Amino acid sequence: RGGGLEGGGGEGGGEFVREVEGVGRLLLSSRNPTGYQGVYAPKARAGTAKPFVAMLTASGVQRHIGWFRTAVEAAACYTRVRHALDARSQKASRSQPSARQMPPAAPPAASPPPGSEAGLFGPPAAAAPSD
Repeated sequence: RGGGLEGGGGEGGGEFVREVEGVGRLLLSSRNPTGYQGVYAPKARAGTAKPFVAMLTASGVQRHIGWFRTAVEAAACYTRVRHALDARSQKASRSQPSARQMPPAAPPAASPPPGSEAGLFGPPAAAAPSD
């Protein structure tokens, strides 16, 4: 299930894992040295048991997902969280009708033609015949 991107995914393997069973396709990044979106390897954590961190920015807020032994583990967790948030936001947007989905407003009531004496209660009563 490996890929064809060079760089090793921060693990020295020479290829990035593109898909993980139970997660699906991982979110790759050509701009990130780890090769994965949302996965970072701070130099201060080099040589520790869990040197990779997964971070996600949602609604302008950066969220810490966790520390991981490998970049692939971090990428798998990031992908799961990202897909869950995307599904939740799609569900929320489907449950709230947009302006395009709202039924059209009723047309305004027709006003009587100029010069008629029709009022709020209908046409005027016929005048009684005079003797």
